[in-house]
Amino acid sequence: MDPRVVLDLPRRRGEGTEAVTESIERRSKMRRAAARVFWRLGFRWYGLTARLGEGRGVPVRQAETIAEIGRRTSYPDHYVADRGDTMRHPRLAQAAIDARRPMGDCDDHAAYWASCLLKSGLAERVYLAAMHLQLDGEPAGHAFVLFRRSGDDAWHAADYGLPVRGATAREACEVLAGSFGARALPLFAAWMRVELREDDGLRLRRADAGKAVWR
Repeated sequence: MDPRVVLDLPRRRGEGTEAVTESIERRSKMRRAAARVFWRLGFRWYGLTARLGEGRGVPVRQAETIAEIGRRTSYPDHYVADRGDTMRHPRLAQAAIDARRPMGDCDDHAAYWASCLLKSGLAERVYLAAMHLQLDGEPAGHAFVLFRRSGDDAWHAADYGLPVRGATAREACEVLAGSFGARALPLFAAWMRVELREDDGLRLRRADAGKAVWR
């Protein structure tokens, strides 16, 4: 679930503060354990669900600058929560942008960022990334992209709007988590490199991947 949605979640009624805290901590531990073991399967699931949109939508439009992609993916104008943890094909996202409709949630934005960066030649290496956070005590998940540019040693992280940067992939993840406020604590993050397919979809490079653990 996107961290911005978690910020708006009400506490469950009928439970005391101690019971809520214990429940949140238990779920958070379970999510962290599952993420650390099965994170590669998560990327494969994203790839499979994105391919369901093959043959639909419109070609991804190249961007002249990274700022232009940021305008196409700004929050909240282009955000809408969807059902299930699936990834929309970038061409479907482009069709939504052209129709001035929200394109989807964080994983849909991540796929579009990756496709547009690669198609526009604005990044040398692009990685799909996922992070588990603790936000105001609630467990949350977030998808985004990490990318590197030719001649630039920094790592950039993007989800909505303009990207943030860090000296390492881990630091870029920390900076992105910090964009949700002081209550956001990164727990686990993983990333896997992607290449562009002829239909603007993404091909996973499983041999080029990494992860970071905070607690």
